[in-house]
Amino acid sequence: MISRQPIQVLALVACIALLAPAPAESSTDGYQLLQQAYEDFRSGNTDASRVAARKALTTGLSNDDSNLIGGALTALCRLALRDNDASAISELTTEMDKVALRAGEPRWHVYATHMRAELARMNGRLDEADALYVESLNLATRIGLVGMVAAENFNRSFISVARGDLDSARDQVVEHFRVSALSNDGSPGAYGLIALANLLAARDQFEQAAVVVFATRRIFDEQGIVPDPADATPLQNTEALISKRLSKEALANAQELARDMSVPGLIDKYL
Repeated sequence: MISRQPIQVLALVACIALLAPAPAESSTDGYQLLQQAYEDFRSGNTDASRVAARKALTTGLSNDDSNLIGGALTALCRLALRDNDASAISELTTEMDKVALRAGEPRWHVYATHMRAELARMNGRLDEADALYVESLNLATRIGLVGMVAAENFNRSFISVARGDLDSARDQVVEHFRVSALSNDGSPGAYGLIALANLLAARDQFEQAAVVVFATRRIFDEQGIVPDPADATPLQNTEALISKRLSKEALANAQELARDMSVPGLIDKYL
């Protein structure tokens, strides 16, 4: 389980920062730490990510930098999700909401709401999760937080599939890829392939789902991506389903087809 240290020492570090003659590190150092924390998280290096995020939080407090504080709390919340630590997530998201209110920066409320939704989805509370995703999506749309608009469409697609609403799921996957391309030089990111594979499997299109799964794993390996906690399970479930439903020959054929397929190619062919 993630340590509660970042929240327990929040007030103490803030008091120390007020008394110190000068911050030990600049906000620039803190943002570099945040980037490192994110890269380590994505590559599955949890311990290193936690160390960098905690240092970024301390630096943000020392410099009274609300954006750095919010970013560090968000990074720590991602790690708490990886541990499925509901108590830590509650504490961290409460602090994120306080930062949003104090700084007049609603994106931290978006991220806090998103994290609560992720926890609910991971634990099977789908109605709660969907309501929180919708809240996050609506606010992200209003303030132009494009990455979160893409993310919440992606996330809601899993709930639509679980409810058997495959038309809505397809619309959400399409919208995810459309919006993700806006912030990625016109090219949709690979992460949404998890949702595409999940949708194809729900349609009983197991051979197509297998191609997408094999391509997803290859591309993730190439890019050093480890799925977020709430998304690892549906990917693993799709893998297990296609292994159960397809013959060895069909799986081998799908793996061969997936060898050279790109993200746009997979979308064009299977979505």
